[in-house]
Amino acid sequence: MTAANSLHRTFGRLSLPLRSTAVGGTLSQVDPAGTILLDLLAAAITAELEPIWDTAVAGTALSESVPVKQKFQAKPDAESLTQVKTAFPLLCVTRSSRPAQVEDLTLDQPQLTQLWDIDYLLGPLEIGTAIKLDPVLALVVKTVILVVNTGGHRAYLTGTNQGFSYAMNVLGKGDDRACGFHSATVTEVATGTGKLSDGGPVYYGASATLRTTEIAEWAESDGETVPFGGTTGSFGLTESGDPSITVYTPPPA
Repeated sequence: MTAANSLHRTFGRLSLPLRSTAVGGTLSQVDPAGTILLDLLAAAITAELEPIWDTAVAGTALSESVPVKQKFQAKPDAESLTQVKTAFPLLCVTRSSRPAQVEDLTLDQPQLTQLWDIDYLLGPLEIGTAIKLDPVLALVVKTVILVVNTGGHRAYLTGTNQGFSYAMNVLGKGDDRACGFHSATVTEVATGTGKLSDGGPVYYGASATLRTTEIAEWAESDGETVPFGGTTGSFGLTESGDPSITVYTPPPA
């Protein structure tokens, strides 16, 4: 199928038609919002924890780590953590497996309301280390809330206005590094312990649920994607005085 046969629509940050080659061998163009959201939260958590991190983890199993050692665009589960060599602290961000809601914003604009799972795992720790690092988890969930409320973080992307720098709102629209969300709200947060499987180790971490809405819109044609060669048009008024535009493209020979 050629680009000319595409829907030529956007849905949130997704833009159709897709480019023919994946960027860096990944499928990031299929769901760019997920990649941006993961990178944004990783940068924000790292920046906010850095001033106290070395002191907090001194003498613990995390003493050689950084606030976000590894990040996955997936839900952490027992199978993935055993098959992939995992480094902690681990940040995971992904669209939730819980059903999303689809509604008509207008007659030709569907709206997708989606939940996202955000998980920050310090790892399986000794109880003394877990107690010592418990305040870190509270900081993480508050950072996530504030980042979503602000729409971005200076550690991820900044803009400048009259010499002042500010955090770009990358959760919204209008920038190549934006998620394209119409709205984004943190609905739930939790900290504590949990197991990923029966008989498995106890993990210490924090989690948050993000609710976003994405709207479908018509994509702007670039003049190359849709061939207009041979197209003729006439502009004028009807007998009643209403504007009239007639466009004709002959079928291919």
